[in-house]
Amino acid sequence: MKTSRIIITGIALIVVGWVVVFLFSNPGTFPPFLNALLMIILPIGLGIYIARKLGADWNTYAVGAVTWGITFILHIVFNAWVLNPIMENLGLSTNSTGMSLVWTGVLLGLAAGVFEETGRYLVYARFLPKTRKWSEGLMLGAGHGGFESMFFGAWALYIFLQMVVLKDSSPEQLSALVSPEAMEATARQIAVYWNAPWYEMLLGSIERVNAIIIHLAMSLLVLNAFRKKNILWFLASILWHTLTNAVAVYSVVAWGPYVTELLLFVIALLSIGIIYLLQKGDPDPEEKMIDNPAPPEPVLSTPQEVNITTENLDDSRYD
Repeated sequence: MKTSRIIITGIALIVVGWVVVFLFSNPGTFPPFLNALLMIILPIGLGIYIARKLGADWNTYAVGAVTWGITFILHIVFNAWVLNPIMENLGLSTNSTGMSLVWTGVLLGLAAGVFEETGRYLVYARFLPKTRKWSEGLMLGAGHGGFESMFFGAWALYIFLQMVVLKDSSPEQLSALVSPEAMEATARQIAVYWNAPWYEMLLGSIERVNAIIIHLAMSLLVLNAFRKKNILWFLASILWHTLTNAVAVYSVVAWGPYVTELLLFVIALLSIGIIYLLQKGDPDPEEKMIDNPAPPEPVLSTPQEVNITTENLDDSRYD
């Protein structure tokens, strides 16, 4: 067992060493690699923090991750087969402008909100019926938004590896990898990817941080529907999800990625306020001890000294 661990550790160190050498010998590759890496490791770090500091269960994190995966697939299928044809008939798309773009963002955001928040609601109702603590709501949100971040981080890493392979390809080498019809478009995509400013390459990880914070707030809003026994909290989570996605869709088309990330940052700050406010009413263990104090220990009286005589012994006999 110890030998296998040593071998695995040695291989891991060699791989990390080669990656470090490659990145430092090719400085331009560091920002996109760091972007993908942050998208993968930050959600894991958040889960570790919530588990250790707040005592939340990793099973809740896993349930949140599975919830996102299932709702994501259902959401994509719904968009492809139902929503997109409807929007096409209405003349709506992400290439629209003005109010058409606003309605496009609202419909796309509403679809995402209904699927993801309904998924959270069903999980709380059927699979986590005893999960009602604020910390567990955070953990579900960390798993939900965290797995989304890791998924897109893995995708970003896959694209990065592809671009590394294609970076210095000659036209002859490129023609062997892609069809002649796609040659020009592929060459343009490679140029755009590697000529982007380093800070623009990190926008993906910044967006994921904002998104995870927003997911934490939405998970707590859905949880509050059970804690307060009021369905309006669930509807509030759908509205908050719709607003977030609608702002993102409209802003990225109308104003570009930088304004979009700024607006999402503002929504994330408001979400932190929601997280803080929903913490109230969730007593910690110390408060519970105060509300339910332990019963006092019985006070034992000090035994008195008894003088034993012949008369005492006679009186203690049973008849």
